[in-house]
Amino acid sequence: MMFIDLKPHIRSGNRFLCYVLTGADAYLKEQAEKMFRETVAVADMNINCFEGAVNPDAVMSAVMTEPLLSDSRLVILKDCVGKLDSLLGFIENAGNRPDGRTTILVSGAENLDIIKELRDTAEIIDCSPMPRHLLSRWIQRECPDISEEACELLILYTGGLMTRINGEARKLCAYAEGRPVTVADVEALVPRDEEYKLYEFTEMLAKRQADRSLSALAELRAESDDVRIISGIYGHFRRLLYASVSRAGENELAAQLGVKPGALKYIKAQAGLYSPRRLKKITDRLHDADYSVKNGTAAARESLYGTVLRILNDNGTN
Repeated sequence: MMFIDLKPHIRSGNRFLCYVLTGADAYLKEQAEKMFRETVAVADMNINCFEGAVNPDAVMSAVMTEPLLSDSRLVILKDCVGKLDSLLGFIENAGNRPDGRTTILVSGAENLDIIKELRDTAEIIDCSPMPRHLLSRWIQRECPDISEEACELLILYTGGLMTRINGEARKLCAYAEGRPVTVADVEALVPRDEEYKLYEFTEMLAKRQADRSLSALAELRAESDDVRIISGIYGHFRRLLYASVSRAGENELAAQLGVKPGALKYIKAQAGLYSPRRLKKITDRLHDADYSVKNGTAAARESLYGTVLRILNDNGTN
């Protein structure tokens, strides 16, 4: 089961006995645990949480205890180590069917013995970072009145981070008060992350929009230091150069560049504004600036502005 399917699954009432949270997104795991906690009344009496080295008998006692003033109990095992054969046997014998009493939620590193043992018997919830199409589904479910264009822009502005998307989508819905959420709403209310600002800045450089480029650079400098900005611009142009000359497939190229496949189309489109020759020239200049600043032979501010102005004044072919 994907994380995005968990909420409707819980609402359906068709529960399993045991669930295992896997994947690298800690925020999604946290949200999944929160959803399960919200199903239990009188939490202090009906939720038990075990972490690290645990007593197997204490775990089984928690599992077998009857709920008090609630329809069910929740037993959470986080990063647990130790011999839990009795618990594993109980889940296997039940065929992971609910016992009408307790839900068991297991979370931890993929190499933990209990995670390995439960892979074939428990319901696995994939909490990996979500691809773009699932992010869109999530946003449109949380904020049904958002337009597709606004949804796409929200993902771009937040860098696809669920920690931000979740809060921003709710804020947009509350602001719209029942009317459709538009691109203008996103532009007005959602702060752009640094990566998107770099993307915008690079677009302006490509089009030689000097005034807008310098204004965008001033905005970047207000929120970050010059050394970091040089490194960020250099890294972005390296990606553009690689995207312009690589023959790899989209998924492979996205993995090589360290971006989500959905973001690749924007990188390739921006790379198309330059010729490979110009990209190589700019990337070399940024490499020299980055190296000079980091080894102390050049001042960061002068190096940053000098490199940007040389890119804007470059009369070479795009």
